[in-house]
Amino acid sequence: MKIVISNMPPYLFDIDEPIMHAEEVTDAGGKCAWRFWCDHCQAHHYHGIGFGHREAHCEVLGSPYHRGGYNLAAG
Repeated sequence: MKIVISNMPPYLFDIDEPIMHAEEVTDAGGKCAWRFWCDHCQAHHYHGIGFGHREAHCEVLGSPYHRGGYNLAAG
């Protein structure tokens, strides 16, 4: 079940999906993003800054996150 958390993206939090704890990073051009280590893909996934639901960035077949994505939280 998704609930509205904000009037700005990402807007929603899905209480049925896992929470991934992300950290804020800045690239060489000064752009900020949130990233977390995906244990399934064994790689970092990068998303825009903000708490809430995201579509999975997993490229590995069979990812448990393809169906419903995940939620990001700082920390």
